[in-house]
Amino acid sequence: FLREEYYQGRYCAVWQNVTRWEQKKNVYTLWVTNSSCGVAPVHYEMRGYNSLLGSHYDKYEISYTDFDNSFPPSVFDIPVNETKKCGLLPGSVAEHRVLANPMEDLVGRHRPWAHAVFHHYRRRFGRQYGSAREMEHRQRIFVHNMRFVHSKNRAALSYSLALNHLADRTPQEMAALRGRRRSGDPNHGLPFPAEHYTGIILPESLDWRLYGAVTPVKDQAVCGSCWSFATTGAMEGALFLKVGAGTQRFGVARGFPALSLQRVPPQTGVLTPLSQQVLIDCSWGFGNYACDGGEEWRAYEWIKKHGGIASTESYGPYLGQNGYCHYNQSELVAPLAGYVTVEPGNAEALKAALFKHGPVAVNIDASHKSFTFYA
Repeated sequence: FLREEYYQGRYCAVWQNVTRWEQKKNVYTLWVTNSSCGVAPVHYEMRGYNSLLGSHYDKYEISYTDFDNSFPPSVFDIPVNETKKCGLLPGSVAEHRVLANPMEDLVGRHRPWAHAVFHHYRRRFGRQYGSAREMEHRQRIFVHNMRFVHSKNRAALSYSLALNHLADRTPQEMAALRGRRRSGDPNHGLPFPAEHYTGIILPESLDWRLYGAVTPVKDQAVCGSCWSFATTGAMEGALFLKVGAGTQRFGVARGFPALSLQRVPPQTGVLTPLSQQVLIDCSWGFGNYACDGGEEWRAYEWIKKHGGIASTESYGPYLGQNGYCHYNQSELVAPLAGYVTVEPGNAEALKAALFKHGPVAVNIDASHKSFTFYA
């Protein structure tokens, strides 16, 4: 128990649980209040690993609008065995057995070791499933992914894989997380004029972060909105690099559109965070589907038509979910004159675009399992 206080107009008791996972501290805080059906949760804040969804280390907040406690307390009773205490083999040890003899797990007469590894995985990531049938389904997915990881690691490649919180996800669920929809429709960007940069001397390396042209890495959460981050990232860099009132182009590749800005905020060299949420909420009519995926060139078309894009400050924070379109036309910045597309596979043209025009939106095929479990 931590304290009692008012939260969102309701008198609450505040409870807190502090744990450590490896080198990280996790703080879980729960606000509860008395209601007609007894004690009910009001707000839950997680500063650490997501204890409900099994997601990564971050800050999560859940506000409760409805609560049902009609279940009898007996469903939470822990079964007690009076004669002996039983437990599964620790998952780490079980996985070593699978690694040592993978064929035994396929044809052995006894219960597969993979079952114990899955049990360890569920405990590690706090996995709870709605039914025994779903658990069996998730275990089959997990076992297939575990065998894939082990097979790649046995091949002595230049990289290694490891099971993570995505090991029980279906291909359809993973596709929803990636977000970019490849429609196949031609975008309206002009070709990047690579011939204009023939013979240019390019540096061995370039990191625009060192020059202040890139905003910090963001988390798209469980929303397939990567296309909106690619859009704003390229525009933020172009805004930062823009000097004077003239038009400057910047690049994107295969769908790495490069943009032409007509004007910028009055402070030259100031990094202005732009809103992903406004693109998620407002560009449906241009073929984007918010958290169900989109394409950055369609977002550029929306920005061109509406005379600019909202900043994060004017539109509000990123929500990680679909919202209602509510931008103020007078607060839009950076009207877009156009964008260009770097030819797919042309590494030199991409380097030139990066060097001369700043950060570029690049699409990568992340559907391979080697990306999902890369360690």
